[in-house]
Amino acid sequence: MVKTGLDRSWLLITIREGEKHQVKNMCAAIGHPVMTIKRVSLGPLSLGRLAPGAIRPLSSKEIQALKDYVSR
Repeated sequence: MVKTGLDRSWLLITIREGEKHQVKNMCAAIGHPVMTIKRVSLGPLSLGRLAPGAIRPLSSKEIQALKDYVSR
């Protein structure tokens, strides 16, 4: 997904494993400065409509999905 505006673009980037600052370094390598990064999912967990700074308990289904994900 790419959105563009007068002075910025929005990119959706999917990586399986990453090092610290990997997305910023990849974008810098092609001359695309990064202003902000928003992680929307991690493994089987998805951010959804959770407000910035908010927390919520994981459902039993999410806990099992996370256990299955890390045990592969």
